[in-house]
Amino acid sequence: MKFLIFPNYVYKYNIKVSQQDQNFLRIIAKNYKQEYHYTTFYKDNILLLPQINDLKKTLENIFDKLNLKVLHAWVQGYGEDNFHDCHTHAECMYSCVLYLDCSDKSSKTVFYHPTHPHSVMYHVKKTNIQIKPKIGKLVIFPSYLPHVVLPNKDKKRLVLSANLIQKS
Repeated sequence: MKFLIFPNYVYKYNIKVSQQDQNFLRIIAKNYKQEYHYTTFYKDNILLLPQINDLKKTLENIFDKLNLKVLHAWVQGYGEDNFHDCHTHAECMYSCVLYLDCSDKSSKTVFYHPTHPHSVMYHVKKTNIQIKPKIGKLVIFPSYLPHVVLPNKDKKRLVLSANLIQKS
């Protein structure tokens, strides 16, 4: 018998993000300043807010096709030189990032090989993949993939992130 243990299937979609949703979620995020960025991670699920119902429905339609549902969602904003250290997401199968606002100077999301930081020892040829932000770009990825947001070079980078689990 032959099977894959760690397939790294990543899904990418482009969706419409309204200016109204961008503005509303930026205001929400600015109320939650952390040391290196703004985040609502420690608060209620951001997708429960009725003001962004259209965005929620769009995301749920995509997640439904993948047999996934949202465990928790939050908004994260980045000012100049803000960043997010290398991390993974526990207690879920997939995570996602939706770029709500950005510019050409917005920092990329860098995904590392699952064996990071030991990839070099295993002679892995491609140790990271960089995703350039674009408004409306949705990236759904296995939650165990280490990833980082490098120091940001603008004040516009705003994302909606979520942890996803398989529907029963």
